[in-house]
Amino acid sequence: MALVLMAAVTLSLAAMLLAAEWTSGGFVHIDVPESFPPHPRLFLDTQEIADLKTAVGEVDWLGEYVAELTADCEKLVAEPPKLPGEGEDGNKELGKHSVNLAMAYVLTDRQEFAKLSGDILRSYIDVYPTYPITLTKGRATSAALSEAGWVIHVAAAYDLIYNSGELSGDDKAGIEANVLKLGGEVLRICNHRYRSNWRNRAMSGMAAAGFAIGDHDLIDEALNGFVDDQGRLERDGFAQHVACAVLADGTYYERSNGYHRFSVLNYTFLMEAARHSGLDLYHLEVPSHDLDAGADVERAFGPPGVKTIRCLYEMPFYNAFSDFSLAAVASAGHYSLGEGDRAIAFEAAWKIYRDPKLAWIAQRSDRKPTCGLDLAWIDPYLPAGEFSFQPDAVVGITGRHENTCTLLPSGGLTILRQSADENAACVLMTYGKYGSGHSHPDKLSIVFDAAGKQIMPEVKYGGYSGDGFLGWTKQTISHSTVTVDEVAQAPQGLEDSPWTADTPDKPVRGRPVMFHAGERLKTFRADCTAAYDGVLLDRTIALVDSVVVDFFRCRSDSDHQYDYSLQIDGMLSDAAPALSDEEPGPLSDALGYCYITNLRRAKLDGAAGELTFDVKDAPDLKLSLLPVGETELVSGLAIEGPEGEQTSTIVLRAKGQSHEYMAAIRTADADCTGCRRVEGLAEGLLGVEIVRADGSKDVVISAETSGDHTACGVSFTGQVALLRAGADGPFELIDAAE
Repeated sequence: MALVLMAAVTLSLAAMLLAAEWTSGGFVHIDVPESFPPHPRLFLDTQEIADLKTAVGEVDWLGEYVAELTADCEKLVAEPPKLPGEGEDGNKELGKHSVNLAMAYVLTDRQEFAKLSGDILRSYIDVYPTYPITLTKGRATSAALSEAGWVIHVAAAYDLIYNSGELSGDDKAGIEANVLKLGGEVLRICNHRYRSNWRNRAMSGMAAAGFAIGDHDLIDEALNGFVDDQGRLERDGFAQHVACAVLADGTYYERSNGYHRFSVLNYTFLMEAARHSGLDLYHLEVPSHDLDAGADVERAFGPPGVKTIRCLYEMPFYNAFSDFSLAAVASAGHYSLGEGDRAIAFEAAWKIYRDPKLAWIAQRSDRKPTCGLDLAWIDPYLPAGEFSFQPDAVVGITGRHENTCTLLPSGGLTILRQSADENAACVLMTYGKYGSGHSHPDKLSIVFDAAGKQIMPEVKYGGYSGDGFLGWTKQTISHSTVTVDEVAQAPQGLEDSPWTADTPDKPVRGRPVMFHAGERLKTFRADCTAAYDGVLLDRTIALVDSVVVDFFRCRSDSDHQYDYSLQIDGMLSDAAPALSDEEPGPLSDALGYCYITNLRRAKLDGAAGELTFDVKDAPDLKLSLLPVGETELVSGLAIEGPEGEQTSTIVLRAKGQSHEYMAAIRTADADCTGCRRVEGLAEGLLGVEIVRADGSKDVVISAETSGDHTACGVSFTGQVALLRAGADGPFELIDAAE
């Protein structure tokens, strides 16, 4: 609990630092309804309840769930719970009981269910006002996150049994004034006043309470935020979040798949409450804000425009690899689209947008409700839906999906996919703006996925507790990028808190430079000057068939130690040149480095390093390491997981003002018999040659500056070129990216 409270307080302070970025002007204003429909009206209306009743008798799984729900409610009636709840867990459980009983009532017309639900709500009339407000703005619970869930459950229960006859006029007045109004008020003062997943959760609770009782003030703040007497925006609402928290390409600004998913759910609660009172927020058009540019501050990949929240639902599809798995960028776990997830928000959105991919992801998820309220979102007759990476698409204003590759320039995420086949080779680079304490110091980090597995993943275990969160997960060396001087990238640096965030006067972001999705050459480039003072990090990745070619340039006017690291979900099985005998380690006492053990070393002074890794449930991984100049190769094992699992870490270490790394990454079944560095190129050019089984050769050239260049006797214009030659023939230009 102490760590949770520390995180909440630290994050709220970071949120306060963002206050200078916000003004009260420039946002869409959403009018609050003057009047409201009769109850039930919050998440289901009378017709929807009638339709759901019909479906219960027609759809087997739905009928089975409602039978289970009914049986559970019968047990509650037979042995009523203690009222009111005791402590946070007791209150949360009673909130869930209240809505389960209410839903069972409207589906079965059994009065005893409405009675017990009413008894639960009534029990809080005198007690809820006596609960102290906690540091993290909870009342029935410990914090705004859980308080909002409790308020949503209680508001939904109140709405569903409003006309049951079990609540007197005094009961209704007491529940509205002493429970739902006060619950909404505590959520208004959530410590996170601006864009934050805490804030959108609080907004969803405010909206539920407000629309349930027809409270204009709660609804207005949930929709439009709160402006003080001097015209300053003190707390944000839905209008501000769509403008600023939803980036121009549909990425939720914290850049975490987990918090993206959580925020989609919260906004859906809010929009469904509004929809049932006549407000269509699903199609609300909101102009761009400066903050929605994200990483693409220059708007190089698209000008400002108008967006709707629909892009927030669409973005996750294009942030997945061809096998539908998602990289665990920022504070997120490892999971796939829809799999293991109750995609109820996407099912609710399907009913509005009728987009087949929304039905598809809902069908991939576990659709069984976890409580009766989930029945409000489902479509009992949901079709199978469909989704493919094959068609080109636009995501939001600036997101581009072309030839199975995706550029999300605002969110700072780019995926190059070999094809739409689920076993295709794919590589992701992350370079986005530091969104919050949930972001990681991982600028220009890559993840490699092939044969249905993330072979070079984001390596992280557990949640926010334990030494490994600060000591490993929040350190740059744990990512597949470059660490300078054994210090994490900004803003983490040497900070001893894992919740460090950047500030408006010193933002941290990478910059998207070039994106090209050709037939044979798929390539992307980004750079970053904000990770380390006085250091330019510049990375270009190219995908040619199933081979990833990586060019990483480090530039500075001062001497530094540059550690190019790769994280691999496999064990080293072969190496050339031969590595030294194993030493226990750790690599150093620095955070992150202290978890790298079982060290073996070799010098790669102008020579190539060829490594093979045994990968479980996938072909072996082959790495050709092709650094320029004096470089040390270090192989080790990374932090140990909770069940003893470990991955491998490779570090290429060089010292000096500048250094250049090149690598070729592929699985053992790729059409590639070897890779080598191209020699004799002009200054500013780097090249990697890929030798094919038939003796033909592909050469990928990376130019430090875009322009006219010549390599291997071939002229091209741009930043990256693909050249090809037969077994004995000259090279010819296949494609070039400007």
